[in-house]
Amino acid sequence: MRFAGAAARTAACLLLGQYFSRCLTMRVRQLEAATVMLGVIRTKLQYSCCPVSELVEELASRDDIAVLRFIRPCAEACRSGKDFPVAWREALGERENISNFKADDVKKLTAFGETLGTTAIEGQLASCDMYTALLGESLACARNDMKKYSK
Repeated sequence: MRFAGAAARTAACLLLGQYFSRCLTMRVRQLEAATVMLGVIRTKLQYSCCPVSELVEELASRDDIAVLRFIRPCAEACRSGKDFPVAWREALGERENISNFKADDVKKLTAFGETLGTTAIEGQLASCDMYTALLGESLACARNDMKKYSK
């Protein structure tokens, strides 16, 4: 009986460790995808000056950032007539869309969404650059955490 209990505790600890390792890996993937997303947004704004609604549709159709689960709900809300900043904020507010992001990551993404489409192109490009740098710092920390705690 004691052996079965010890084996169950050991298995539970192993599974819990694997779960946290996967969470760290997914956070890194999501932050990588977020930096790609910001690069795509910057490029689209710089070279085609497309409206935010088209930009969100483009992002929702891309497979390389599909791990960002808040993009599609945001695009659907924009299609149904919601203003982009509201749709962006609400999509980021749903826990299932941001499960592996830290609260600080979500704050950065939310703040970025508040600026997108509200200033001149130069301001939006500067915003893309700033949030790319900020998310890059988060990504470096996440990679460090993954290297340190994930095996």
